[in-house]
Formats: sequence, structure tokens, C-alpha cells
Amino acid sequence: MAAGLVFKLLGTWWGWANLVSLVFFLSCLYPLFRVVEKFHGDRTAWWSLIFFLSQALIFLYAGEAGTDGFVSVLPSGSGLHASGFWKIR
Repeated sequence: MAAGLVFKLLGTWWGWANLVSLVFFLSCLYPLFRVVEKFHGDRTAWWSLIFFLSQALIFLYAGEAGTDGFVSVLPSGSGLHASGFWKIR
């Protein structure tokens, strides 16, 4: 749906779907950082992001304009929710 909107706005280049998929994937970086920071500290959180982003397979799945990259985002968001960051006060 998001890729279709980008197609309508910017043209029918097939690479737009890959870029939209990468943007959805990059939304997992902040929740991943926050969960690791809560349990292990700031320095470990930065190292976890570095090691996570150094995996080439992550970008392969995220950039193929499929659901694989988005599915890799969901565990980090659910981990953030389960750890109590999104509690309503």
C-alpha cells in the first residue's frame, strides 16, 4: 500500500518499492536500541546497533520489497512494548 502511494506520487520506477521497504525496516533501529539500553546500558546498545547493521543478510531481506524486512521489525517493537516503555501513565 505504501509502495503504491509512492508509485502514484513519484512515478513507476520499481526501485521505489525497495526504498519503501528499507524505510519500514529502518524503523526497527530505535526500538532495538531502547530495549538493549534498558537492560544493558548505553554502550552495549550502540554496539548492538553496529553488529545488527553489519549483517548483510538484514539489508538483503529489507531491501527486496517483500514482507521479510517488515517481519524483522516486529520483534523489536514487541520487545519494546513488553519491556514497559509504552505504558500509559
